[in-house]
Amino acid sequence: MKNRKNRLYYFTLVLLFFVSVLSVTFGILMYRTNLLDTYENLMRANVTDTIQKVHYGVSFGKTVENYYGVQELLEETVENADYIENLYVTEEKAGLLYSTSDGVLPEKIEYLDNDEQKVSQNKLYTAFSLTGDSKLIAETGMETINQKLAGFSAKLGFVTVLGLLAAAGIITAVWFSVGRRGKNGGLALSAVVVVWIILLGIYVGNSCWKEYRMSHDMLAEGVEKSAMADIHKLEKEGIPYEELVDVEGYLSLYSEHIPEFKEVHFEDGHLRYTISSKYMRTIFIQYLLNTILLSVISILIVTEYQLLLGARKEGRDRAAPEWSHGMVRLAVFLLYACISIGKAVNATVSNQLALELSQKSADMLTSIPATTAMAGSLIGILLSRRMSVRSGNMRRYLMAVAAAAAGGLLVCGISGNLYLFSAARAILGFCEGLLLIGVKNYAFSFQKTEERTKALSYVSGGGFGGICLGSVMGGMLCDHLDYQYVFLIAAVILLVVFPILKKIDFQLEAERKTSSAGMTAVLKNPLALRYLVCLVLPVYAGAVFLDYVLPLVGSGYGFTHTVVSALILFNCLLAGYASPAMTRTALKLMSPVKGTICYCALYGGMIFLYAVTGSPVLLAIVALALGLCDSFGLVLISEGFVLTKGSRTYQDSEANILFTMTSRAGQLIAPGCIAWFGGCGVLAGMTAVGLGIYGITEPLVKKLGAKKNENN
Repeated sequence: MKNRKNRLYYFTLVLLFFVSVLSVTFGILMYRTNLLDTYENLMRANVTDTIQKVHYGVSFGKTVENYYGVQELLEETVENADYIENLYVTEEKAGLLYSTSDGVLPEKIEYLDNDEQKVSQNKLYTAFSLTGDSKLIAETGMETINQKLAGFSAKLGFVTVLGLLAAAGIITAVWFSVGRRGKNGGLALSAVVVVWIILLGIYVGNSCWKEYRMSHDMLAEGVEKSAMADIHKLEKEGIPYEELVDVEGYLSLYSEHIPEFKEVHFEDGHLRYTISSKYMRTIFIQYLLNTILLSVISILIVTEYQLLLGARKEGRDRAAPEWSHGMVRLAVFLLYACISIGKAVNATVSNQLALELSQKSADMLTSIPATTAMAGSLIGILLSRRMSVRSGNMRRYLMAVAAAAAGGLLVCGISGNLYLFSAARAILGFCEGLLLIGVKNYAFSFQKTEERTKALSYVSGGGFGGICLGSVMGGMLCDHLDYQYVFLIAAVILLVVFPILKKIDFQLEAERKTSSAGMTAVLKNPLALRYLVCLVLPVYAGAVFLDYVLPLVGSGYGFTHTVVSALILFNCLLAGYASPAMTRTALKLMSPVKGTICYCALYGGMIFLYAVTGSPVLLAIVALALGLCDSFGLVLISEGFVLTKGSRTYQDSEANILFTMTSRAGQLIAPGCIAWFGGCGVLAGMTAVGLGIYGITEPLVKKLGAKKNENN
């Protein structure tokens, strides 16, 4: 018994170590990204004069391919550059034109976009625009960068280890003094972990910010060397500094392409620079946001841990389902977290892959992965009941979902083209559909209404937390790593689910299969059919604004993946935690059906407001406001359908699945409609048309209803 009780203490130490490693890892990734950006600017400073000379040459009608002297110019630039080892000139059709290296440029590097970076074979490559279709690609070794990264990692790791030991000591003292004897021992230990991760997050964010500020001096020194080298070159050719024309214009090239610098000028023979306060505020907000999100991620993990402890405590020593709830919730939490890892980046990845296929049809091609994901979800919903009945056990059912999800994430990780990525999204959508209905099947396996309601709310909460965690982690990671690595990391994390699933031994109730006749009966009800087509379908089509329109349009405004994921997170938190109060208020003011109509009007109206203005600030505001709408609207639209179809029980599986399928159908057609009509305004249009038809058909539906009553 004593060892069993101490297990909580050991689990807490493992959790403490895990969240600490997670915070430090993100800190190292942030520093690495800052370091790579600094070297990009230093490399740009080295090639600024070279690019200007090429621009001058082609202004007389020459092309880069027949411009005599480019090879010599590149070799001279490399010889005088401090941060460049080799230079390459590539053209979209002709491929590699010039090179200072005897080696072959890797194929992926040859097709880098302007200002894009790529690390390959311990080399850093950065592409700069040269002329129309040609690019200048600079290469430098990663040795110095890796040394700086190792030094920062060692410093961060050392401080973290000291803090970790101190936190572990406090946890040990709390546990062996009051934790083992008190009823809230687990809560006390979790409180220590939360305080530690908040302090660690602040330290990590502050360390990265300080290193970023220090990089400005390194950047200024590099710019000064490059500028002075160009001026000395002219002086050697017999042009004294006093006779140089438009030196300010030349120096402005540096401030135009290096966002940290507002102004660059010479004073007393040295380069002076003015930092852009506006840009620095933007970067500071990003670092602050990263610090906050690190704490949120860790708190979400600790919360799930605490809920698992609570379920275990309630279910101990008696025949109660709480332990089953806890393990199923934890498995659902991890599954949703991994499946949702790309929620903030799927649209931008799709667009990137679509542009590689065709510039002209990019909009329509971009919508394919989102469409296949929803199609997969629909298939998963249709097959979910059959699979749950066949498996008969929640462990086997979730294992099948986890195995398929791991396969989908693996395919996403190795996908290099749009079609493979679309297939992977279809697999993940299929898993999401299975998981959605599987949770409900689990809850409906309990006979008592109280147990059923508790199981549904408890386990569904795990899915909600998983979506929040996955969205944030995916967005933050994609700001520092290629998207393939992020999906592969999620596939590895998913392996943790399988040992958890082995502890679940819950028999699913072998209910009757979903009846097509039951669905037909619901569809024959004109009130239910009108409700689904006019209200449910268009408002759920508008839901793609969050995970399709927001990432896609936000990237055009310069939103990082972290910013997009933060908006998705806060949208979900508003929808989840404001729901009880907002739903109570809405039901006091109006009936569920009228509330649903107001919900649809507000949803479509806000999307229309953004579509008309196109403001990036309004994009963020609308993303958050939609979460507030969902806080009451999702409950009202479900309750409204229950009342409309003439049954007040949620055990009507046919109607429940039909409602879910209609919502997925809306999300299925929405991306294609956005691409076809050229903007998200079509989402507001669909909602307006649905509300219009709903209002116009009101007298007809009432007449049919009255006639049906007369016949009865």
